[in-house]
Amino acid sequence: MTFKYLLWFILISGLGGIAFSQQMPEGNSRIAGRLIAEGVTSLTNKLMKLGDEKLYVFLFDESNPEAEYIAQYVRSGLQGFKVIWGEKFDSANYVLTMKNAVLDVDYLSYSSDNIAGTKRIERRVKAGFGVYVTVPGNAIAVDSVIFSRSGKDYIEAQNLSVIEDSGAPFLSGKLPDEGSVSSVVVPAVMIGLSAAAIILFFTIRSK
Repeated sequence: MTFKYLLWFILISGLGGIAFSQQMPEGNSRIAGRLIAEGVTSLTNKLMKLGDEKLYVFLFDESNPEAEYIAQYVRSGLQGFKVIWGEKFDSANYVLTMKNAVLDVDYLSYSSDNIAGTKRIERRVKAGFGVYVTVPGNAIAVDSVIFSRSGKDYIEAQNLSVIEDSGAPFLSGKLPDEGSVSSVVVPAVMIGLSAAAIILFFTIRSK
C-alpha cells in the first residue's frame, strides 16, 4: 500500500507541476509600462512642486522609437497639467526635455526548477529616462528627474512568442545559450511520470 501511495504522489505532483507551469506570464510591454508609470509618477510629483498652473513644453527625440514609446505614457500621466507637446513656445514657464530614453529586455539564463521539468528563462525588463527642466531661452537645467528601474522574473520558454510585442522590437531580447542539461530534463521527467502511471495501473489491476 505504501508503494502505491508513493506512485500516486509522484503522478499527482508531476501533473500539478505541469498545470502550474501553464499559467500565462505578463508580456514585456505590460511590465515596461508599469515601470515607466513609476517614472511618470516621479515627474508628476516634480511638476506639482513647480506648479500645476504653470505652462510646460515637453520635448523629446521623435526619431527615437523608445523615446516615442515612453512619451506616450508621459502624455497620459500629465493630462492634469498644461503641456504643449513637441514644439517650442517662448511664453511657457518651463521646458521639459526628455533624454536618455532606455527600454530593454534581457533573457539571462535557462533553468528548470519545478517537478515537471519545465524549461524557464530568467527575464529582466528595464526602463529609464531623464527629464531636464529649463526655462525658455536658458539651456541650464534648473531641475531634473532621473529615473531607472528594472524587474526580474522567470518565464516558460514556450511562452516567448506570447510575451513579446512585434510592434515594439526594443522589448524583445536575445536568447541565452542553452545548457545541455536543460535539454534532457523535460523528456526525463515525462518518462518518469509515464512509468509511474503504468506501474500504478498494473498495481491497481492486480488487486
